[in-house]
Amino acid sequence: KAAIETDSYKWISSLYLDGQGEGTTTGDHVECTDENDDFDFGTESFTIDLWLRSNCTSNTGVLDRATGDNTEPWMIYAVGATFGFYGSSNGTSFDIANNVNMGTCNANTWDHYAVTSNGSFLMTFQNGINIANQSYSLSFRDLTNTNLSIGVRSTSWNYYAGYFDELRIIKRITLRRGWEKK
Repeated sequence: KAAIETDSYKWISSLYLDGQGEGTTTGDHVECTDENDDFDFGTESFTIDLWLRSNCTSNTGVLDRATGDNTEPWMIYAVGATFGFYGSSNGTSFDIANNVNMGTCNANTWDHYAVTSNGSFLMTFQNGINIANQSYSLSFRDLTNTNLSIGVRSTSWNYYAGYFDELRIIKRITLRRGWEKK
């Protein structure tokens, strides 16, 4: 079950998701409403950064800009032992970013992951180390009044198992000191 944990955290407390409920809509995850389109990026600069302590289950959704179709405007998804960033302009393919490497999953270890963009160039990081770079010329698809799903890919109901801490989604470029592992 989803729970706020004080036994395992990077800072004060963390969100724990057990990864149960595969293929159903009833598994542990969190839905954040977006009435002001805060999670729509278009051609704006943005930064997504978070701390994860994962059990490294493959094919699980970490963050998902939820839609009713199969191609989200953006998501972070675990494939094998790596986390990847995906982005779509058209809703039918990941034509902006298709599994841009964000780093390797280290089971039961706190790691920091980030993706940042100036509107045409993506950079991904793990523990403060630049993992991948990719340029793009398209605009991230905007959705009105759709949720951000934490811990699931909402089109396939693949659930993340592990902990989240300090999730931030900011509409500007942020390269912070302290992203490195401590």
